[in-house]
Amino acid sequence: MATTYQYQSKLPPLPIPDLDKTLKKYLKSLKPLLTSDDYKNTEKIVEDFGSSEVAQRYQKILQERVVQKAKENKSWLEEWWLKYAYLLYKDPLPITLNYWLHFDSDIVVEDTPWLLQAGRVIWNVAQVKQDLDNEQIQPEYMGDKPLDMNQMVPIFTCSRDPGIQQDSLDIRKSNWNAVVISNKQFYEMSLIHDGQLLSIYEIQLMLQNIWDDSLRSIPDFSPGVFTSWERTKWAKVRDQMIKNTSNRESFESIKNCAFVVVLDPSTPATVIDACHQLAMGDPHNRWFDKIFQLIFFRNGRAGINAEHTPLDAPALCKILDIALLNMRKQNQSGYPLLQSTRQNLPSPSKLHWNITPDLISNVRDAQADFQALVNDVDLMPFHYPLFGARFLKAHKVSPDGFVQLSLQLGYFKLHRRGCPVYETAQTRQFFHGRTSTVRSFCSESFAFSKIMCSDAPKDCLLYTSPSPRDRQKSRMPS
Repeated sequence: MATTYQYQSKLPPLPIPDLDKTLKKYLKSLKPLLTSDDYKNTEKIVEDFGSSEVAQRYQKILQERVVQKAKENKSWLEEWWLKYAYLLYKDPLPITLNYWLHFDSDIVVEDTPWLLQAGRVIWNVAQVKQDLDNEQIQPEYMGDKPLDMNQMVPIFTCSRDPGIQQDSLDIRKSNWNAVVISNKQFYEMSLIHDGQLLSIYEIQLMLQNIWDDSLRSIPDFSPGVFTSWERTKWAKVRDQMIKNTSNRESFESIKNCAFVVVLDPSTPATVIDACHQLAMGDPHNRWFDKIFQLIFFRNGRAGINAEHTPLDAPALCKILDIALLNMRKQNQSGYPLLQSTRQNLPSPSKLHWNITPDLISNVRDAQADFQALVNDVDLMPFHYPLFGARFLKAHKVSPDGFVQLSLQLGYFKLHRRGCPVYETAQTRQFFHGRTSTVRSFCSESFAFSKIMCSDAPKDCLLYTSPSPRDRQKSRMPS
């Protein structure tokens, strides 16, 4: 059985794109967007750049960087990618950068007591963490080629720190504590006792104790709201807060923990309501800087909110898929793990904050800015019930291609023009690869949209690949 990082040293380095091919692709992507005169002008600029000494010099510099970064066990792109795509980004993390997931109802069963539900999820996630710590998570593959697994490293060990000029990542050693946020209060609980993972029932008991304690006196605010703020503003507040010992210790507990658990008192009635709360719920009851937060609602719904900087969604989804698929099996076969609690379990410890009066105005400003951001968002998850990926594959149609064409067709119907389209493609077949960009709007897709909105027959659209090797005709399903 392969270990998690077994193939890392064998992965090829992320290549430098060929300059001539890149310029040709650039021009091709621009052609359906520009007028004939604008395209000719752009084509001349691109040709002049491609033949210039500057272009050749930078191409050589990039090739030399590949060799140098390989000696440092890094990709030539990863430091630039972190810095310019993420860490220099100053907008608030929720909505603009963090992503969220809602768990399926056949996995988290809504008629289960919510803290028992939470205990089940946390226990299964902890089981996967244990496997990851022991490098027993199987490598992923694309076909028969192993993919880079480096994004697994920060899942349970990382937080994003705000900075005045630039944010930073703080990666710690693997830890078996979780920080629980309940009614705007923070608690630290250990998931291990006497070298053994807590049972589901023991985790539920810990969560119940935290919930009951948090109800005794609910504060008006928490420093969690600052993690929803513009990053420079948050950095200035944090620099002021860490001068206090209690605040500094609380920050350290959050940074050291494996993940954050949120006990949310709200009861979202629909999937749409739940998604809204997962994406932009009460910022006083969140910590958006942590790599992921497991969020549990009082009516049994659950999901996550995750920080995007050091990893992409598929890496975290790999971990969650294993945990949640195990839960699905356990829902069918029963949970034999609800044994009685041990007598000497350590109690969760409450984290203490010292929010000085001069910071209260910052709390109000952060709350107001977050609310303005929320008010500017329309969120409407939509489930298409008629068919999905399996149906499309059975008709020899790429599900991704189908969705991309549908999006472009919808835009064309609304605006009667095309627009640039960004789509993510993974590059994990290379060492420390993450993602690259697909420009899926092209002359062919633009022609498709125009034909679909014309009087031409729609029952059979034929597309001929320009590549002789791959030339084939694909029939769109009717």
